[in-house]
Amino acid sequence: MTRRTDGGRAMLLVLLILLGAAQVAPCRDMQVHSSPGDTLSLLKTFIAVCQGYQRLPLQLDMDMRHSTNLMTSPDDTLSQSAVFYLSSWGSCIRFGEVEQLSTDSLMIIVSHRLKRIIIYRNTGSVESLLARFVALPMKDSSLALLQQRYKVTVPDNSDDTARLVLQTRQAIYGSRLPKDEIRVLYNKTTQMPWRVEQLHRSLVEMSPEAWKSFAGAPGWEDKLVRANDSTCFVIKELQTVYSYRHIAHEPGKKPPVSLADRIIAEAPGRWRGVAGYEDYQIITP
Repeated sequence: MTRRTDGGRAMLLVLLILLGAAQVAPCRDMQVHSSPGDTLSLLKTFIAVCQGYQRLPLQLDMDMRHSTNLMTSPDDTLSQSAVFYLSSWGSCIRFGEVEQLSTDSLMIIVSHRLKRIIIYRNTGSVESLLARFVALPMKDSSLALLQQRYKVTVPDNSDDTARLVLQTRQAIYGSRLPKDEIRVLYNKTTQMPWRVEQLHRSLVEMSPEAWKSFAGAPGWEDKLVRANDSTCFVIKELQTVYSYRHIAHEPGKKPPVSLADRIIAEAPGRWRGVAGYEDYQIITP
């Protein structure tokens, strides 16, 4: 199976989206909050916005889009939609053509492109999955570590949209550009996120000849690094944007599809696809 449809990787990928962390290009016309008290308060707001909606039951509809100034992988331009229905009884998660469906005892990963269904015994609750993958620190001591790592800026906010921008204090080698940036746009009143953007910078080594071709190109003036005559780098920027179309917490809201819509038990430990999925390969690791 390809890496995009591997069971563990698919589950990790879609659940990590719940973090709501993303990054964006540098923001101009900002007010920089250098006071430790201000920074700590803004970091608490950032965590509240990114995690406040993550309670059960949860219905979430969102888009994810990658873009870059230098394509080195097909994933650099990946664009997907994701749907999450999470409740105490189980989960329904769609990420592109991949589905993850679970009850309190079973979990399946469905790849419609490969026509494969991977069946697992579910050993944890939805609450435990959320707790495991929501990794942003919440304790004051961890907030202090975040404060050491990031500086927080607030662009001019207008209407009902508020913005927070986090930038790592660590710059990319040979540059003043921060290694990572995160921008959050959210509703001032509800503190529900509208969009979260991420920008990650990394060095890509180039031959001196190829490096020189970037020297006069627009937008690359501050993204060229030369360690010596034979070792040259350009700064790659990978931007990921998460757009939240719908966030709700409706009790009893039924998911668009359930585990019973994909498989049925023939005997203990034996499964087959339901009508319409008879030709799907069943895998039980």
